[in-house]
Amino acid sequence: MKILILSDSHRDFIRLDEKKFDYVIHAGDRGDTIFKNPNTYYVRGNCDILGPDEENVVIDGKKYFITHGHLYNVKYKMDNLVYRGMQEHADIVIYGHTHIQEAFKEKGIWFINPGAYENGDYAVIDGKELILYRFGEVEGKYKL
Repeated sequence: MKILILSDSHRDFIRLDEKKFDYVIHAGDRGDTIFKNPNTYYVRGNCDILGPDEENVVIDGKKYFITHGHLYNVKYKMDNLVYRGMQEHADIVIYGHTHIQEAFKEKGIWFINPGAYENGDYAVIDGKELILYRFGEVEGKYKL
């Protein structure tokens, strides 16, 4: 199972072959206009007009909570999003907004920010491994 994770595209000048992925998750700011994969999930970011603010999706037995992050003030602290992930009983929380790649585990939940796609940042979950990329080069790997 391969999942492409993106956020903060803002414009669509970077192209990835989405056919290589079983699912695409976009955490807001232009995710509604880029991908045509039928297994695409996206949420509305602070620069978007359309889409849900949050989405819960079960993929391969894992519950994903997807949000852009601006409603949880993620640029200033993560507490609000951590508590929301706990409320949703999420296994993995996908968010964006900060344009900064990061992956960490808190309260038994993985929190993944793929960074800003417009800057070449994205993430891929391949089986039980999370890989962070910048312009196609590996920036980090984590065992989920």
